[in-house]
Amino acid sequence: MSLHKPVTFNTRRLALAVPAVALAATSMLAAPAEARTVDDGASATASKSLKSKKKNRPDVIVCQVKMNNPHNSHHVRGTINAQATVKCTKPVAGMKLRVKLLKNGKVRKTSGWKVNNGKSSIKQNAALTCQPKKRWQAIAEVWVWFPPKYLPAAGNSTVRSAVRTIQKCN
Repeated sequence: MSLHKPVTFNTRRLALAVPAVALAATSMLAAPAEARTVDDGASATASKSLKSKKKNRPDVIVCQVKMNNPHNSHHVRGTINAQATVKCTKPVAGMKLRVKLLKNGKVRKTSGWKVNNGKSSIKQNAALTCQPKKRWQAIAEVWVWFPPKYLPAAGNSTVRSAVRTIQKCN
């Protein structure tokens, strides 16, 4: 099972402009948020407090979203699945995540929203009965709410896996 390369969001308190692929927040005295794409994944960084332990540096929370490629399930024979993971360097106010599984370009399964408040990570997956020689792709949709005094207060992203053809079902 290979993981699709992540996209990273950088967030510090009070960001004025944030690229579409990033979640960002920065403190009022910190430098503006830097949001960048790292290949095809997603991550978010948030900074807090006007005075951090290091001189003139904002306290930063970085959240990374990873969407793995659809693959034969290792747990349930005869199924295809894909799992998304969001990991932050510190707890955030809230986050929610859902996964969509596409077969031949059409959404065939959408997981429910998984919610994890006050935590630093979350996982969710979607699974379907395997059909060989079809093109499979997974999509993670994520929302993150940063702790108080972070602006913007929330951000969202959509991360796609690679399109894979599963030749043989287990």
